[in-house]
Amino acid sequence: MRDDTMKRILLPFLLLATVGISAHAQVSTQTARRLAPTTFTNLGTPANGEVRFCSDCAATSPCTGSGSGATATRVAGAWNCSTGGGGVNASAQTAASATTALTVDDTWTDVSGATVTLPSAGVYLINFTVVAYGQTSSGSGSLRARLFNTTDAAEVSASLMTVVYATTSGAASSSAKSLIVTVAASKAIKIQGLRGAGPVYTASSIYSDGTTGYSLISYVKLSN
Repeated sequence: MRDDTMKRILLPFLLLATVGISAHAQVSTQTARRLAPTTFTNLGTPANGEVRFCSDCAATSPCTGSGSGATATRVAGAWNCSTGGGGVNASAQTAASATTALTVDDTWTDVSGATVTLPSAGVYLINFTVVAYGQTSSGSGSLRARLFNTTDAAEVSASLMTVVYATTSGAASSSAKSLIVTVAASKAIKIQGLRGAGPVYTASSIYSDGTTGYSLISYVKLSN
């Protein structure tokens, strides 16, 4: 009888002790998540916000192949692999992919391939260089360039510059400009060219090749 009484008294304490041991024995473990690797040619065109590890991408924006690997983020309809995922000191440079002929007076024309995507909100130093050649059959004209914010469909403030004054003798020139630009979100920026109305042009192009020179655009992120 005495033993039964003692068991009834001790049983609740034994149960509490068991529960306590069980609770303290539970250890929370977390496994680091890894992005499934893919390659530059297989990145595809998914919706903005997708993040993938590109095993052969270079740390540029937009992403390019032949690199040692980078995290690719889909931003503004393009893959961004820039250093630090858009952090301070992120940078990228893009040369125009071909020479662009300016064929219509007073009409802005996209310079082929000369586009970068600023990966996130912040303050950026943007540099762009334009190589152009112009010639007229009579009179004189001018070839101009600017930066255009594709995301907002607006000219980048203070980016307009005259690259070359075209005459009957023909003239080639290279002009460069640097701007501090602040954006509230990711933006796509491109170079555009224009020939001024007035004369009859026999040549009016923005060049990007290994002989005449490359037109290009680059950025460095200065601060968030």
